Amino acid sequence: MTTLCWVCTAITRPFWANAAFSVSECSGCGHLQAEHRISEQAAATDYHRNYEQDRFVASLAVTRRRQAATLLDELRGLTATQSLFDFGCGRGWFLEAAKQRGLHELAGGDVSELALQLLGEQGIKAVSLSESDPLEKLDLQELGFTPEVITFLDVVEHFEGNLTAKFSRWLARLPAGVRFIVFKVPIREGLLFSMANLARQVGVEGLGKQLFQSGTYPPHYQYFTQRSLEAFVTGLGLAQVRVLDDLDFEPEELKNRLSTSPWLLRSLALPAGRLLAGAARGLERLDSRIVIAERR
Repeated sequence: MTTLCWVCTAITRPFWANAAFSVSECSGCGHLQAEHRISEQAAATDYHRNYEQDRFVASLAVTRRRQAATLLDELRGLTATQSLFDFGCGRGWFLEAAKQRGLHELAGGDVSELALQLLGEQGIKAVSLSESDPLEKLDLQELGFTPEVITFLDVVEHFEGNLTAKFSRWLARLPAGVRFIVFKVPIREGLLFSMANLARQVGVEGLGKQLFQSGTYPPHYQYFTQRSLEAFVTGLGLAQVRVLDDLDFEPEELKNRLSTSPWLLRSLALPAGRLLAGAARGLERLDSRIVIAERR
């Protein structure tokens, strides 16, 4: 049966199938959409406990805090806002940085109890999101303020199905005071994805499965291209006002991202990370893209 891409309506075709998931590729915009076989154990585990909780999380924090500073700088250049809601706030690093910058009206939402606990410990308003339908069931009145900025950082790739339909309904209900929507997603043009794609074609599938977050819940159901992300954002009637690409890791911290890998692989992480970072920057093939979009 012929299926159409939800982003651009072009015909899709098979891209990759394995025992854990299958992926279709849009013949037009290149967007990838995955269907995963979810285990009961993965679905029952708090998402933020799926990872090694010591060195990996500390390494991730370094990257996320650096990215938070960059994004807050960009937002400050656009608006003097003091109000922000982080949808899918995770461990709260972005809101932590915003609070340190002096933003007063802050809140975050997540389905993870650990995420909500960590946010509460910072004294930041925490909203529990519905796992079954987080956009539809989100009530911004719970915040006690109207955020001028709503961020989705490493979030929407975890949503299944037609995101244009879901976000169009959500945007139509937003208060007029919500001015900016921010999306950050991994993109297919990134050097890591390109390397993983080459590797899986010769039977080495580990990195590719990791990029789709196979075995966790929720995994990555969407993998954007630069073209499909732009089409998604503009298709919602939003205007892209800033586009930022990011490496999404620190070469000096890569060994900690591989904390559960064999010693030899970890020992090579620093030179390999510096080489990879240099190549990605030189080729302009960075692994994630941030779009700051304004409501028209």
